[in-house]
Parts: sequence; structure tokens; C-alpha cells
Amino acid sequence: MRANEEDRVRQKCETNWHKTWAAFNAAIRSTDDFHAFRWTLKLLKSGICVAYFKFGLSKLKLHIFWRSWVPGFAIVLIAAIVASYFGSLRGIVKERWCYSCPTPASSVGTIEGGTDDNSCSRVDDSWCRWLLFHDAVVAYLGFMIIFYFVSACFRSPGVVLAKDQQVKDNETKESSSMINTNNKPLNNSHAQRECIPKWSAKDSRGGFCGIDPILNIAREEFLVQNYNNIAGLSGTNGSNTNNANSKKKQQNQATFPSSRETFCNKCKIKRPPRCHHCSVCDRCVLQFDHHCVWLNNCVGYNNYRAFLLTLFYLNLGCWYGICMLYRPFLEAMHTSSNDRGWYYFFLELPLLSTVFFSILGGTMEKEIINKLVFPFLFAIGLIQAVFFGYHMLYVVSALTTLEYKILLDMKFKQVMEYPSSSYFNPPNPFSRGWAQNLQNAFGPISLIFLPIQVDPKQINPTLNTSDLKGK
Repeated sequence: MRANEEDRVRQKCETNWHKTWAAFNAAIRSTDDFHAFRWTLKLLKSGICVAYFKFGLSKLKLHIFWRSWVPGFAIVLIAAIVASYFGSLRGIVKERWCYSCPTPASSVGTIEGGTDDNSCSRVDDSWCRWLLFHDAVVAYLGFMIIFYFVSACFRSPGVVLAKDQQVKDNETKESSSMINTNNKPLNNSHAQRECIPKWSAKDSRGGFCGIDPILNIAREEFLVQNYNNIAGLSGTNGSNTNNANSKKKQQNQATFPSSRETFCNKCKIKRPPRCHHCSVCDRCVLQFDHHCVWLNNCVGYNNYRAFLLTLFYLNLGCWYGICMLYRPFLEAMHTSSNDRGWYYFFLELPLLSTVFFSILGGTMEKEIINKLVFPFLFAIGLIQAVFFGYHMLYVVSALTTLEYKILLDMKFKQVMEYPSSSYFNPPNPFSRGWAQNLQNAFGPISLIFLPIQVDPKQINPTLNTSDLKGK
């Protein structure tokens, strides 16, 4: 099966290369404008794909395993930033916070690295409270980012299991009961380890770097049943009844998101409201938000809190580092611009390999580290701030990323078809006001600042079933 998949990808790459090359020859002989940069990118992309299989690089199985290594790369990157602080950047904090300088304006900014004994007096490092404070904050933020990131990677988003998976589970239960000839209850933990299969990290179903998350079928069934109870449904997952589903479709969908059950044609199962099939990991996810490449997992009902807190602490860590390093970075750029021009500021940076081994050996100068870390933190901080802001908008609206996109498409379609009419915003039965929606997503406020996983409560999502009785 895996060989057939590899052959299919190889044929697709070769076909794409031939089509791209034919289109390139036609474009270069055409009288229309020829965009060299655009065609260079197209040829490079299709050429790399062909060369990957032609030169035997496919034996490395990068096209299969690359997704499972992305979260590992992210963790190494976070750990490298924290290590760079304790290895080199800590000296910048020490110079700024652990020296006592006079207050007159004439003496401010005359210190080069905080070593001017005539204007500043040094404080003993062991008694520098600010240095200890910054050390504790950096270590705390780094730990919390990695903790919730790993939790979101390995925590199941809440999956409606396919029919074949439930049949396998029933067969394993029957075989376990047949082995128990003494009519004694089997050890549940032992039977669970022997019978329950694993989700594969290389299939983007959680985990990373060859570490697969364990599929706990009983846990998944509990999540689905709990979700059904919340939505006021009595059915369980896996029932293949098209009649009930067709009756639901006949009713008017006056709300968005819909509070009706749906049927998945790929998994052949009836599924609760707000459940969607992910094309990447090929499974139906409860309250599906999106599939995150960095997490190598879907973001859904059961791990959305861990995902939000990962973004929250990532923003805190980036902007905390920006606040600590912006002043030395601007001073260094100002000095370089006065001497030789601002562009020399970045041309003086060493190679990445030199930086990496210097960080490990603790020999890298803190000024060089600051030139690398500050722009990186600033860029990531801006991106994550926008990303987190959008998710906060989804949270207070009681919508997922997919549902918000569908709602915008509905609005755009109605505006294009009926430009003179005002858009009708359908009520959201899962919303209880922005404050309650925030609590449903993040859980108790007192637990946000602790490394604790919180299971989704029965108030998340909250369906206003009383408002739907008359519909």
C-alpha cells in the first residue's frame, strides 16, 4: 500500500514537470510578457520534486516522515532561544538591570557594556534580584510553551471513530473474553495495551519524531457521548442510519453553526454537530477547527485549550524578550549606522553553523546573539499576535476557524447575489456571550498559569437547546 502511494506521488511529480516544461517553452516563445522570476520558481519546484525520486532521495522517506518532524523542529527552536538567553543574552540583562548608574542626563548612555566604573557601580550578581527575576520568568515561559505545545501534539482532538475501527475493537474485546476461561475480570490496563492500536505520527495524527500517540478507543467514545449529551442528542457514534439523517436535512437550518447531526460519506458514520472530516489525517474530528502542521495534529474539541494556551504563552515569551532586548538592539544598530551604514549591521553576522556551535560552547558574543534573536522574536511576535487575535475573535463568537470562514463565504455570496439587501446574521446556538465563551475555551482562570491539562467540561460547547425546541 505504501509502495503504491509512492508510485502515485512519483508519477504526479513527473507529470507536473512535463506540463510545467511545456508551458515554459510556450511562454518563452510567446509575444506576451515573460515573468522570469515566476517561471524560475515553478521550474525549481517541479524540478526538485522530480530529482527527489530520480536520484534515490525517496529512500529517506522524507515525503512520508517530514510532517512528524516539524513539531520536533519547533521544540528545538524554542529550546535554542531559551538556551541563548542563559548562554549569552543573560549578560545583556545583567548590564541593564544589575548596575547602579547616576541619574543625570549627561551620564546616561555613556556606558559601553556597563563597564565604566567612573559612572556606574556594579552590584553583586548573587544579590541582583532583577537578574533572578528575569531568569525565573524566562524559564517559566519556556517551560509553559513546550508543555502546552506537547500537550496539543499528543492530546486527541476528539475523534468520531470509523466503523471499521469499532469492528476491530469489538473483535479484540470478544477475543479477550474468550481467553478468560476462568470467568474472572481481565486487567483493563493490560488488555488496553494489548488490544488498542496506535495512531501513527507520520500520518499526521498526533505525536512527532517517531513517537506515536496511543488511541484510547474508550476515551474517544466517551468524548463523543459527552458531546452528544451536550448537544441534546441521544444517538451514539458509528450508527450508519441514512433515514434519520435525511429527516434532519428536511428541517430548516435557521442557525449557524447547525445543531443537527451530519453524515460522513468517507467514514460512513453519523456524527454530532460541528464535526468535520479532516482531509489530512483522514478522520472526523469533533468541533474541528483546523489541521495544524506545526502540531502534526488536528485542533478540535479536546485539545483546543492546549492550542490556545500555546499561542498565549508564545506571545508572552516573544514580547517579553522584545521588551528586554529592544534597547541594546537599537543602540547597536545606531552605532553601526553612524560608522559604516545600517546594512553592515546584518552583513557582519556569522554563518548559522558557527552560531549554533558557538551557542553550544558558550563562546558566542552576546551582541551577535542579540542581532539574531531580536529580529526573530519580533517577526514571530507580530505573526503570533495577529494569529492569536483572530482566534480570540473566533472564541468570543463561539465559532471555529472553519465555521468563521464558511460564515464569511455565506455573507460574500449573499452580498454578490443581493447587493441591495442587508445580510441576515443567523443566530449561534452554541454562544452564551463573550465572557462565557472565553471561559468555555480557556477553562478556569486560576488554572491558566499552571501546567495542568483540563478536560472539556459539559459547558463547552454550550447549546441553547431551550431556544431550539420551538423550531
